[in-house]
Amino acid sequence: MCGWTFTMMAVCGELCQTTTYEKTVRKLLGKPGYYLVIICTILFPISSAIAYGITIAANLQSFFMGIFPEYFFYKNRALLMIIPYYFIIFPLTLVKDMKFLERFSTFSMILVLFYVCTIFWKLNSIPYEIQTLPGTFVFGKLTAFKALPVFAFACSCHHNVISFYKSLKDRSINNFVISKNIAFNFSFVLYIAVAISGFITFGGQPLDNIFENYCSNDILMNITRLIFTVTLLLTSPLQLFAPRQVITQNVLVKFCHSKWIHAVITFILISVCYVTVVLIDNIGMVIEIGGAIT
Repeated sequence: MCGWTFTMMAVCGELCQTTTYEKTVRKLLGKPGYYLVIICTILFPISSAIAYGITIAANLQSFFMGIFPEYFFYKNRALLMIIPYYFIIFPLTLVKDMKFLERFSTFSMILVLFYVCTIFWKLNSIPYEIQTLPGTFVFGKLTAFKALPVFAFACSCHHNVISFYKSLKDRSINNFVISKNIAFNFSFVLYIAVAISGFITFGGQPLDNIFENYCSNDILMNITRLIFTVTLLLTSPLQLFAPRQVITQNVLVKFCHSKWIHAVITFILISVCYVTVVLIDNIGMVIEIGGAIT
């Protein structure tokens, strides 16, 4: 369903001769749909970036706990997240060229393969008693409905689809479909692999962040945590690209070419994510809300 809607959006953008998701919706659904999609396109990517930030903070805390157990600076999330947000994500988010950000995402995909392999490698290291807790393989529970927003959250990047399409070197619907199918199927296989291996490893009772289930003094998993954190740091700017574009091109149209406004909006978005990550550490709640918005 997601793959089909991605293709339909690219086709609609091409037929309407529009350059953004919002402008396409305005031509197809009029002003009511346009205003609704503006709100959703601002809220959903920000919730995604916040979820990334919560995961980054949790992984960094576990990483430093294993490396420097005698120090406690990593327990202060406000201090810990200053460098990731304002010295890494902020400069990358300032970039206007989607192609530049896509290079980092390609590198992130390579890193993803490493930590997926690591999780599989760890399957045999967990005691059998943990893997066979009562009720582990009981399916069809009513709580399964809570997973629907999570799946919607994981499979949604509609706000960036037209921007991705416009960034293709040889732009055509066929090339987009090929690229989309490769990327989507690759991501789907990895997503299912991590979900199933995490479920089997921890007896159906894993934490929201799968890396939180492993010991902080496990050297291999600490390296994997760091690599996973790097992938999130490199892909977070893609989430903030969409809301900034919506604000500059649809709300502050007169200032859309101002570098200062561009920088200020980016800084505000980063600060909103930073403050929220410092105050909230429940990633499950953030993902469910983001999935509901989707």
